[in-house]
Amino acid sequence: MTRWIWMLGVAGLLGCEDAFVAHVDTVARADGAELKVNRLAEIVAAAPDIPIDHDVIELLAYRWAELTTFARRIAAGDSLLDSALIMHVMWPNVRGVVVDSFHTLLIDEKIDVQPSQVDSAFRAGNMRFLGHILRRVTDSMTAEEKAAQRATAERIHRRLVDGGSWDAANRENDDELARNQGGMLGVVTRGATVPRFENAAFALPAGDISNVVETQFGYHIIFRPRLDNVREPFTEAVRSVFSQRLDSLYEDELLVARGVEFRPGAVAAIREAYQAPLRHRRSTKVLAGYRNGAFTVRDFVRWLQILPPQIRQQLVVADDAQLLDLARSLITRELIFVQADSAGIRITPEQFRVIADGYRRQLTELERALELDPDSLAKYRPTVPERQDLATVLVDQFLERGVKDTRQLIPVPPFLADSLMETVDWEVSQSGINRVVERAAALRAALPAAPAPKPGGDTP
Repeated sequence: MTRWIWMLGVAGLLGCEDAFVAHVDTVARADGAELKVNRLAEIVAAAPDIPIDHDVIELLAYRWAELTTFARRIAAGDSLLDSALIMHVMWPNVRGVVVDSFHTLLIDEKIDVQPSQVDSAFRAGNMRFLGHILRRVTDSMTAEEKAAQRATAERIHRRLVDGGSWDAANRENDDELARNQGGMLGVVTRGATVPRFENAAFALPAGDISNVVETQFGYHIIFRPRLDNVREPFTEAVRSVFSQRLDSLYEDELLVARGVEFRPGAVAAIREAYQAPLRHRRSTKVLAGYRNGAFTVRDFVRWLQILPPQIRQQLVVADDAQLLDLARSLITRELIFVQADSAGIRITPEQFRVIADGYRRQLTELERALELDPDSLAKYRPTVPERQDLATVLVDQFLERGVKDTRQLIPVPPFLADSLMETVDWEVSQSGINRVVERAAALRAALPAAPAPKPGGDTP
């Protein structure tokens, strides 16, 4: 069932753009702890896969500040499991549940798809329920290998035409996803596939199988089942289309009703924010105003942290209209949640338990990665300051391991770092970052050159 898209990615580091006032040999400080220029330079210089440039060093400094703040809070005895904190940190999940319930109440329950509408949609042909058998072709294949794939596809096709089993043919399907679904692709709309595939598929009468169709992906045999055999999933597809239309209508009306209007310079501010989110996370510059509210750069950066990676990558080449469309969609998400909240939609205790369990798993994973055991800290360090000092050392060691194998560099859960760092004094020095770059480059240049490989291949 199509819902309002509620993006639940994870990503991003939280930063501070304040002027740095600590010692010149310090690159970052957080909650009384300091990361020295020489120490970060040593860590980076010893990790040959880490490029020595300003952006990388800056990210590492922010990551250290977040991890240090987290570790020292745990060492002080705070479990970070307060329900209000969980609701704040896990706001994308909480809002997703609330908006989903609101959508069901507002739209899904109003959609009543009649069998006659399903019949009409099936005959109209703008949607097709399709299956296919694919014999895949890749650029690395030789001409002989490609010819063999075509011959296999033609053999499968002849067997099907002669009354052979679709299930048997599907066992030779190179499309693993389709093969695992009985050779079915599900509902396909016009424009969703490459032209050759679409032309053949949308010309098929119900119950027919196509000839072998060649595309850049290989050789396809396309099947269009009869409606009686796929009525239930096709009905759900029709319901989804109706739902999307109502979604779009509701969203357009909501934007008009709230009088959403972008401010001059909004596009330029959005570009600056996604290019340097660390430095704009506190900006209150208004991108768009609306009745009883506004959407700021800070709001945009907050959403930027949970947008899927592919959308964040597209921002680099997006034009002005596309950036405004994205901002408009985010404003719509904000307004829909407000509407849901006003309608009295709340998460249930069971829904909160599921969200809280996911949050706890993230904390446990990070504590284990840091080797941060509150019980052991309390056992070997009797006072809070001593435990916090040890926690700071563990972060240092964790960072050193992480730059050598970035898969181990687990971040503080999104938005938890933001919440924690609002409670402590912390800064990152831009001039300190520049000194780390210079020092790390000098240290790496002074390292002994790696030995040349011996003739005759790898040493056993």
